[in-house]
Amino acid sequence: MENQAEEGKRKVDFTKEEKTLDTIADVVLVIGIGVALLLLLFKCTYESSFGNSHGGDYNWPIIIQAITIGLSSLTAWAVLKVIVGISVNIGKIANKQDKN
Repeated sequence: MENQAEEGKRKVDFTKEEKTLDTIADVVLVIGIGVALLLLLFKCTYESSFGNSHGGDYNWPIIIQAITIGLSSLTAWAVLKVIVGISVNIGKIANKQDKN
């Protein structure tokens, strides 16, 4: 069973496993960026609601955690996408060798 997905302008044939890994990569990115944004939003809302903001006094550990979560999810997404690309290319090479 081959699934077809369009990447850029070319069609790519994904196996079931490759499609699953591709979907997991997208989910990791969305959840990671979402958690980072919610963390920052909660932090800003919490401080403004309860009057804990003192001008430029920020809670840097939470900001650093949000940036780290966002960058980590972006890195994991990129690594998973590269693995999917390598798998697709190996499959194409194997199919070419089988035909010859």
